[in-house]
Amino acid sequence: GKLMPLFNDPDGRKEDIYLLRALAHPPAKLTAFMSLLQEWLARIV
Repeated sequence: GKLMPLFNDPDGRKEDIYLLRALAHPPAKLTAFMSLLQEWLARIV
């Protein structure tokens, strides 16, 4: 029930768009972190 107001909140939508842009063009640190995370997950599985 707490998640629903986020969808109706215009500011929340702006944050979602910003997040999508960040995911579309990830910074180098994030890319490196994701690759490390994938390697770590591959070892566990």
